[in-house]
Formats: sequence, C-alpha cells, structure tokens
Amino acid sequence: MEARIAKLEAGVEYLQREVADVKADVRELRGELREFRGEVRADFNNLRSNLHGEIKAVGGEMQAGLVTARSETQAVRDLTLRLFLVTWGGLIAAILGLAGMMGRGFGWL
Repeated sequence: MEARIAKLEAGVEYLQREVADVKADVRELRGELREFRGEVRADFNNLRSNLHGEIKAVGGEMQAGLVTARSETQAVRDLTLRLFLVTWGGLIAAILGLAGMMGRGFGWL
C-alpha cells in the first residue's frame, strides 16, 4: 500500500511540475500577446494617420482639378459665344449683301 501511495505522490509531483510549467508558458504567452497587441495598435494608428494624410492630399488635388475644370469650362463657353456671334454676324452680313445685290439686280435700289 505504501508503494502505491508513493507512486501516486510521485505522479502528483510530476503533474504539479507540469502545471507550473504550463502556467509559466501561459504567463510568457500573455506577455508576448500584450507586446504584439501594442505593436498592432501602433501599426494601425500609423496606417490610419498615413491614410488620413493621403486622403487629405487627394482631396486637395481634386479641389484644384475642379477649379481648373471650372475655369476651362468658362473659357470654352466664352469661346463658343464669340464663335456664335461671329457666325450670326457673318450670316446677317451675307444676307444683307445678297439682298442688296438682288435690289440692284431688280432695280429696286
């Protein structure tokens, strides 16, 4: 009976050592996990700030492009109006010239 108890005590001592080793490993893993979590948070915050800066830069570029597009659109409108007026002026001049030639031809003038 004594031998069986000694055997059980040896087994319990072995289990206690194993449990202590597992606890030490868990503590070590917790520390590593905390360190990893800190690194991930730092990387995430860095990525967020970089992305925020890039978004602001793209927004500024888009704003500048929009201003340029508006000015170019206004220039095209001005040119179109000028060409329209010149075309209508030419048509009116041609019609008046033809009317004058017809008036002279038919002896109206």
